[in-house]
Amino acid sequence: MQLRRGFIYIYVLVGMIFILGVGAFLYYQSGKNSNDAVDPRVQKIAKEQGVPEDSVEIALVIGRNNVKVLFITGLKTAFELYVDKYKRLPESLSELSAIGFNMDPKMLKHDLGETPIFYARSSQKNSARAAWPASWHFGIELETADRFRGRNLSREAKKRLEELKKELEVLNRDRDFDSQNAGYINGFNGRDPVYDITP
Repeated sequence: MQLRRGFIYIYVLVGMIFILGVGAFLYYQSGKNSNDAVDPRVQKIAKEQGVPEDSVEIALVIGRNNVKVLFITGLKTAFELYVDKYKRLPESLSELSAIGFNMDPKMLKHDLGETPIFYARSSQKNSARAAWPASWHFGIELETADRFRGRNLSREAKKRLEELKKELEVLNRDRDFDSQNAGYINGFNGRDPVYDITP
């Protein structure tokens, strides 16, 4: 059991290193404000690769969304390890650092930009009746194709846009749970474009 748990810890840490690496690369490429009308880095990538700027913009959106989904997946694993060890729900995600999951705000800003991570938990007290492992809700907002609506896109960008729409099908497989309406602490509405998960 201890050996298995050790492997799980290694899996989480390796996964986080991968997410951090990908996230840092995307952050460097796309800049701090992904909503800028003209991003010099987008221009630079487009020039180096010989592709239209709008195609690069959409490709970076796809990359950022993938990092967000991967992050939430890793967060779920770390969260379950925390609950298994401490037999309670953390009051905030910063407590996950106790098991080696880095929730440093500067790191998160580099990986996820200004996108907030939503975490809601049941207001029930921990008890045999509370079913504490099943009383949490995570979410993060994804960038959608709507931001490119009305733009005169290049042929390459139109292909990328179809890729983005396909990637966003992940929103068809999440929960769309409204933990605010359910009375959770820090509850939020997981309605799309928020990618949200529950147990």
